[in-house]
Amino acid sequence: MTDNAKNLNNKVIDELCAQFKIQHRNSTPYHPQMNGAVKAANKNIKKIIEKMTVNYKDWHKMLPYALLAYRTSIRTSMGATPYSLVTAWKQSSRLRLKSLP
Repeated sequence: MTDNAKNLNNKVIDELCAQFKIQHRNSTPYHPQMNGAVKAANKNIKKIIEKMTVNYKDWHKMLPYALLAYRTSIRTSMGATPYSLVTAWKQSSRLRLKSLP
C-alpha cells in the first residue's frame, strides 16, 4: 500500500508488482491518518528486511519472510496479529526452516 505518490504509481511499479505478484493499492487521498499508518507499516517492514539481509541488493529475497514476520506478530494495540484478524485463523507458531536463502 502506498500513499498515492506519483513516483509509486507508474508503469515500472505496475510491472514490478506483476512480476512479484504484489497487489499494489493506494491509500485514500486526503486522509492523513491512513497515510501515516501506511508509512508506519512500511517503515516496520523495512526494519525487518534490514535485519535479515547481508547485502541490500538481496532485499527482495527476504521480503516474503519479512512479511510473514510482520503479519504474524501480535500488535499490542489490537491484542492480535494482522493475519488472525484478516483470516480469523491463528497462525501456527511452529515454523521449520532449514536455512534462509
